[in-house]
Amino acid sequence: MFERTGLCYIKNVPQQLPKGGRVLVHNCVHAEWQDQNPGVNGFHCWTTRTGRHSNMEPCDCGWSGLPHYRIPSEGYENPPNVTGRIRPADHANDVIR
Repeated sequence: MFERTGLCYIKNVPQQLPKGGRVLVHNCVHAEWQDQNPGVNGFHCWTTRTGRHSNMEPCDCGWSGLPHYRIPSEGYENPPNVTGRIRPADHANDVIR
């Protein structure tokens, strides 16, 4: 599937930027915490080649602490900034969907 779509979904919060001309992207769902794992509450992330999606826009929500992009959607504009907001211990075992 990677070869066909150029997307590579990620399962954990990245610690560094992707290499090889790829960028980090998340969907329109807002992260609740800077260290929120992809798959929690509909929040999904992937890497893709630069320029793959014409509707990608830079995102300054603070998720992961790394520069990244998001796919905007009506009703999900202006995501809240979660910089420094760390997942509380009672959410450590959130179900990944």
